[in-house]
Amino acid sequence: MTTHPSLEANFETTVTLVRFYILLVHQLDFLLPEHASQSLSQDDVAAQVTATWDKLQPVLASNTVVKGKLEAEYENVRALRNALTAKSGDQSGELTKAKELRSALQNKMMALSDLVALLRTRG
Repeated sequence: MTTHPSLEANFETTVTLVRFYILLVHQLDFLLPEHASQSLSQDDVAAQVTATWDKLQPVLASNTVVKGKLEAEYENVRALRNALTAKSGDQSGELTKAKELRSALQNKMMALSDLVALLRTRG
């Protein structure tokens, strides 16, 4: 992409955010029977989420509101993953929360993906 450096940085940040949401959705997919077939292992996806989260930290340092929102989503996925993997018996409440969170994250992912497509056409 041959553009103004700040536009390129914004583009790269947006691509990283898309990746972060994709990976969070994949983590939830492991918990939901209807989405469980994956090509990557759960540990591989978790490692990629952590690496992507670490990559976002310098950018998020400049905006604590956005960092707080992303951190809450990240923690919600981790908490659901921990609850569903540790709990036996009735998991319907956690599964409902996982489905709702997956849907919300997917909507954000799609919106950011559209933004990436638009930014690519400007480059």
